[in-house]
Amino acid sequence: MPAVFRAVLPKARDFLSFWERVGRPRYAVREDAGHVTFLQHDEWVFSDDRDVMMREVLSWDSQGLCFVWCDPTDAERAEWGDELEGAWNVPGLPDFLADAFADLPTRDAAPSQEALREALFDTILRVTECYGFFELDMTDARGYLKDWALDDDKLDRPEVYRAQRYFGVIERVHSEGGARPPRYLVFVGSRLGHVLGRQLEAVGLDVDCLVGMTCVVNGLNEIVMIGSQPIPAVVPTSS
Repeated sequence: MPAVFRAVLPKARDFLSFWERVGRPRYAVREDAGHVTFLQHDEWVFSDDRDVMMREVLSWDSQGLCFVWCDPTDAERAEWGDELEGAWNVPGLPDFLADAFADLPTRDAAPSQEALREALFDTILRVTECYGFFELDMTDARGYLKDWALDDDKLDRPEVYRAQRYFGVIERVHSEGGARPPRYLVFVGSRLGHVLGRQLEAVGLDVDCLVGMTCVVNGLNEIVMIGSQPIPAVVPTSS
């Protein structure tokens, strides 16, 4: 069986160092920070084999997981009708993965356990927004790793990026749905800035009137000026 490796790697340089040390495996996967179920925060799992990698993530072998066919119960048929079909299931996996079973081959196709796993893993790795996994194919990961290293550098040296200035005209403004306090994404040419509603209110600016105004964005994507009006920095509020 191909080797599998796992480690908590919070920064891009940690990731690359570990990846080199374990022989540059082709695949890597982690869970989104807000969706951690199987792995620790910032934990990555690596392997040259996707099946082996995901079996490790889901504790497939250690839990003895397997696909079983489930026919509808009498209660389900009474509620949904006699045409309700059975479905594959893996007892032991959490309920939030249930929708991923919809794309599996039917029982009539007599799929093997391996074929079912391949279809399931392909779905949960592809539909990141639903299942929370993020996979890297290291043959095509240069752009992601470059952006990650830049984000790390911004965290390590914020004063350098805060001193940078980019000038342009606001082309559009989008509200970040559900953000509290209200937060807006401001598109300034090729750059994307962000500003809080309370920052605009503090200087008497109406978010509906921003398009077409000149704007200055710093290297941390903070809006520092709109028109001739400086935008006050965000002061952290006490909890």
